[in-house]
Amino acid sequence: MTRAIVDLFRARNGYEPNLRSPVTFNEKIQWLKLNYHDPLQTLCSDKLRMREYVSPLIGEQHTVRILGSYLRGSDIDFDALPERFALKVNDGYAMNIVNDGSGDFDREAARTRLDEWMQAADRHYMFSYEWAYRDIEPRVICEEYLESDDPLGLVDYKVWCFNGRPEVVLHAAGRDTWYTRDYFDTDWNRLYGVRGAQSDVVPPRPVQLERMLELAATLSAPFPFVRVDFYVVQGRILVGELSFYPSAGLEPFNDIDWDTRFGRMLQLPKPWR
Repeated sequence: MTRAIVDLFRARNGYEPNLRSPVTFNEKIQWLKLNYHDPLQTLCSDKLRMREYVSPLIGEQHTVRILGSYLRGSDIDFDALPERFALKVNDGYAMNIVNDGSGDFDREAARTRLDEWMQAADRHYMFSYEWAYRDIEPRVICEEYLESDDPLGLVDYKVWCFNGRPEVVLHAAGRDTWYTRDYFDTDWNRLYGVRGAQSDVVPPRPVQLERMLELAATLSAPFPFVRVDFYVVQGRILVGELSFYPSAGLEPFNDIDWDTRFGRMLQLPKPWR
């Protein structure tokens, strides 16, 4: 597996990873894949079961409501669901089908697509060797539909936590139009040119920022690194997911200096196998 990770990393990031003494953030993510295997990461990476971790710590009110879970897409009884909902695979990346109630929804196409995603060859772990996803029991889940009053639509606030400390907040918006990623420190000072396209106008500081940082600190306490993703919907702060390997550590930063600066924030633990 190490050879496969090295080859994939070199092809995506453009440099040879140092896995014995990693320095950059993306190198350290590869080290964590290979050397840090806390079973709690598997629970938290499961988009269904992560509520078992989140709810006792910060309250069920901060979780998105589950409407159903299924072994396969063909098991879904759409007549039992509300007009609007979101379907996803609990260990998938970008495996989401949203019905916003605005038009005809093709139930059979949705079932077929979900069943394709549930095949073993499409398991998230197989693409980038993110250890925490390896042992997740796959499920299709249906969540409540989230409708934002933000003009940008549903915004992700992704809090990057290093050794239990929130350090960076990513404002991600416009997934269905022009996807922008704006990075900030925890005082909402913009970090320019980190990764991806930025907004032309600096997004406003969310009024719930301090509370999101408090919740992220609580949830991230056991881990060397985790990104805690939030939505704010009509004042509700909701945990979307917990991610231990952003972009699988395979997406280049806009400048290697950012890769190194983020890497300095992450103190690696002793190996856990």
